[in-house]
Amino acid sequence: MNERLLTVGIDRCHRAGLVTSRSSDAAKPPVIAHTAGDETAALSDESSNHDERPVIDARASEPPTPETLLSSGWSIAIETISEVDPTVVLSRVWNNQSHNRATLFVTPTQQATAKITNILTAPVGVVDSTNDGRQFYPGPDRIPLAEGGYAAVPTSAPLSWNESRTASGQPGLVATISDDAPAITSEEDAKKTTEQDDVEIDQRKTAKSGSTDEKTSRKPTTEQEGKENITTDVNPSMEPSRSNDTTPDMNSSVNISTNRPWLELRAGDEVLVRLNNVDALACPPRERFPYAYHRDDDKQIRVLDFAGRPVERYGGITDMRHNGFQPVPAPLVPEHMFNKSITGWWGVLTAQQ
Repeated sequence: MNERLLTVGIDRCHRAGLVTSRSSDAAKPPVIAHTAGDETAALSDESSNHDERPVIDARASEPPTPETLLSSGWSIAIETISEVDPTVVLSRVWNNQSHNRATLFVTPTQQATAKITNILTAPVGVVDSTNDGRQFYPGPDRIPLAEGGYAAVPTSAPLSWNESRTASGQPGLVATISDDAPAITSEEDAKKTTEQDDVEIDQRKTAKSGSTDEKTSRKPTTEQEGKENITTDVNPSMEPSRSNDTTPDMNSSVNISTNRPWLELRAGDEVLVRLNNVDALACPPRERFPYAYHRDDDKQIRVLDFAGRPVERYGGITDMRHNGFQPVPAPLVPEHMFNKSITGWWGVLTAQQ
């Protein structure tokens, strides 16, 4: 199948007046097409033409026709795809772009062509985009944690990463109260926490009311101190002396400092994890996820809770999955892959044409 698709791509390039060079190096595209005078394209990993294409938006792209791409004068990698996978499509465009090559995908059917076009046209590299945010494709990598190991969740349901501008702290959403406390994951947990807080408040009030001298001799609070105390009580993550990009603001629909949407890990409609934004995926602390896992020296998989306490051990990832714990896939975030527009860097040719 791949050889047939390569032949279709090579023939089209030859009809456009291009020269093709084949490579057996698995790290390179199987075929690179270039103009007759650009021999360096076949000998090196980078085209001799370094003119930048117009930078519009890394998440906005329109597909050029194969004819337009082949007449651009650029070196072009011919990539064959039978089964369309977002990771493969995005990684090949990224790899070729980083070596100053455009990408011509050759597919067996119109359906495959439509899938690739959907992945690479606006919004680029995402399942869907709404006013609330984007839904990302799951990637092959896992979420590495700051303390070591990888993130896990206690569900066998399909997972999805979605941006959201819905205010946090509402029923059904994960809301991190502080860096030292576990996340509230249900209305019942929130109720228990509130009841406990009420008891502690009543105890403090009783202790204070027992001494009139203490109340009258207390130093008056300045206006600035009062503001800081209120801020800290409402949201510990906004405490002036601390900064944690992965701590969600419980009282805002978006990150106030950047006006960016939250990033939520969902199992169906249930939110399991909420991070401040897509950049918080970079090695977050273990406490942001319900569980973590790592492989010990004895090759056993150890599952830990958010505080690092041992939960269970398994013979492998499959065994772990069968017992209800699932590794968390890292989402494919377009701006983490591309630092400039991919408009004009790719095209799709259907073998049936």
